[in-house]
Amino acid sequence: MRIFWKSFAFLLISCTSTLQAADVIFNITGIIKNASCSVSFGNNQTVPLGTFSTGYLNSVGKKTPLQPFMIKLDNCPNNYDDVQVTFEGDIDAGNPQLLALQPGGAQNVGVAIYDSDKTSLIPINTASSGKSVSTTQETTLTFYAAYQSTGTVTEGAANADVSFTVSYN
Repeated sequence: MRIFWKSFAFLLISCTSTLQAADVIFNITGIIKNASCSVSFGNNQTVPLGTFSTGYLNSVGKKTPLQPFMIKLDNCPNNYDDVQVTFEGDIDAGNPQLLALQPGGAQNVGVAIYDSDKTSLIPINTASSGKSVSTTQETTLTFYAAYQSTGTVTEGAANADVSFTVSYN
């Protein structure tokens, strides 16, 4: 009988599956940041660039006079040293640094966006240089826009849509 119980015990032990515990580690990551600045002026603006003849834009790279537009930021947190603005939109087929016009209008012309110094072109979908912001009062960021020819310009409506993203460091 002893052999029976030993055999039975051996059978039970060998039929039982072995359970093993594994150490499972989850690495949870994230960042908690201050609230962003609020945009107090800048959304839904119309920037009139004017009316020009095709003869005015008679050579590649020629541009119309710069027209200013502003983005105003307020309530910026204390630890923001500077901001960059990225103007986002469709790029012009003739010059990938320019904003494309809406289809069906003038051709071989795009919109150039310049930084506040009026000489630094900000390529579309590329961040501007850093701008200082105030944490105690409203900060006005000024930019400029102009038409720029990319070939033999044809007449038509010369409208474009651009959005912007403000990035903080």
